[in-house]
Amino acid sequence: MVDMKKLPVYLHIFIGLCHYIGMEQQFRASVRFNHNLASGYCLKNHTKTSYSECLAHFEKGNTSFNAMVYRRSFLLCSLCYVPTSLSVRKEPGFMMAHTHITDTSTENLALNKPTNQSATFFTSAYGNASSTLAVDGNRQTAMVQGNRYVCAQIDSDSSGEYWWIVDLGHIYSVSKVVIYNRNDCCGHWLKELDIKVGESLSEKSMHLCEHYKGPPATGYIVTIICQQPLLGKFVQIKKTINEGMVLCEVEVYH
Repeated sequence: MVDMKKLPVYLHIFIGLCHYIGMEQQFRASVRFNHNLASGYCLKNHTKTSYSECLAHFEKGNTSFNAMVYRRSFLLCSLCYVPTSLSVRKEPGFMMAHTHITDTSTENLALNKPTNQSATFFTSAYGNASSTLAVDGNRQTAMVQGNRYVCAQIDSDSSGEYWWIVDLGHIYSVSKVVIYNRNDCCGHWLKELDIKVGESLSEKSMHLCEHYKGPPATGYIVTIICQQPLLGKFVQIKKTINEGMVLCEVEVYH
């Protein structure tokens, strides 16, 4: 038997629940974190918003929002709460999530971004084969052009490691890495590579996008598709055997 005195309270709860369910169905978003696919409740949305404006909204938010989902294709900024295994990540601005952008996106996230490598190959004739040459937008695949190196070549350092890394500047969802291999010599070096993505440079933060066994049978462009999209600010290419590595260009995509 329903207590008629409490009927207005029940109606209020019912209407609120319906409103909440409607909001959830309208704005619920799947937010993919490294090795964790969790459903996020995106309860505040800004339409026709640029990425920088979305980030400003997120940074000014309160602790009920611990994730930001930005859909470039719709210019939609969503501020979300993700309850699964993120209890220590409640501070606004600490975690940002970006929905996957399809393979048709032409934005190369690595272009002209800061880079580093374990050790740089050098000759007196052509100078340094520095790490930045792999993100300068030059897709030339011969090692030398105009009496200078145009590809990054990683020499072995004292520890015998071969790695190259790019800082994307922000946390993105990374799905694809494209490598332009050297085609005038030593193309067989492009093999046994671990492509990793991470939010920081710590080993714990870096997660495997894919292992490329190689070498390429034909052609000089190698496309690596991550096993699943990974959130990260850094993309690393690391050779797992003791051998030289040349990267004429590296491109990173959503």
